[in-house]
Amino acid sequence: MGIFLKRFKTLYSTSANLTQCAYDKEIAFNLADVIVSDERGLFESTSSKIFKLYKNKKVRIR
Repeated sequence: MGIFLKRFKTLYSTSANLTQCAYDKEIAFNLADVIVSDERGLFESTSSKIFKLYKNKKVRIR
């Protein structure tokens, strides 16, 4: 597990848009407590995969 993840006990992500609505950058920034982004920036895409991480394995939830 990366150093970044080790700093947190629990992490979670939520959609930055209303269900069944298109991505809106203003809504994303208004709803977020913290924004973690890379060189691609923020964009609309397919639904995220959700994993539960254990010490030695990960299990896909969605």
